[in-house]
Amino acid sequence: MYQEPVGHEMAGNLHSKRLPTAYETFMEEQGIPLFRGLALYDVRQQALAPWKRMGGRGAFIHLDSMEDLWGMYLVEVPAGGVLNPERHIYEEVFLVIEGHGTTEVWRKSAKRSE
Repeated sequence: MYQEPVGHEMAGNLHSKRLPTAYETFMEEQGIPLFRGLALYDVRQQALAPWKRMGGRGAFIHLDSMEDLWGMYLVEVPAGGVLNPERHIYEEVFLVIEGHGTTEVWRKSAKRSE
């Protein structure tokens, strides 16, 4: 709705709302904590919550400098336990902060057409 400007105001309606991205909606639906900011001093101090999809406790990290190009999360592997298997169509990088364990990677063999 048009609004006549008064004094040095700009004409028109200047109110707009940015809609969440698909990834922001996904993070919200997971029901785990979401840290937003410039940096984390120590990820081991970040609050975690049970994460059904992963089978451990986790939290998302959404840094301002990531420009919505990268997703990052923390996940705690249960002591002596495992996380749920995941399928990816993209690469994933893991950084172990504390402890040790093993990782298994399965690759479905692709059929070649010649």
